[in-house]
Amino acid sequence: MTFKERLGELLNSLQIDDPRNKVDLRLYCKWRIQAKWLLINYLGEDHLYTRELVSALSADPDPSFLGSYILTAKGVLEALMEDIDSGIIGVKEPCRWYSLLKGMIHNVFWRSSKIS
Repeated sequence: MTFKERLGELLNSLQIDDPRNKVDLRLYCKWRIQAKWLLINYLGEDHLYTRELVSALSADPDPSFLGSYILTAKGVLEALMEDIDSGIIGVKEPCRWYSLLKGMIHNVFWRSSKIS
């Protein structure tokens, strides 16, 4: 899956139109870490979009403000998608072998931690 496809999935995976709507804290935390991971790993920690997203999601998750955090973060992700679509920002996809190697390393460490 490409960066743009993952970004699109994130934008569509947690639907909220009104910041006053209740949001499941578990789903919010999952969405938050996936969004941060995606931008940090593809754009880097120092990229403007990454810093803006991290800033939008940096507060401790207060259930009464989750909708606001999500809408702010989605605004950052939507702006990023627009800049990718218009060609302002290019994202270099990792090589296929890199993804395979990363998965193999993860599996080795995950299995060894389960054995211990």
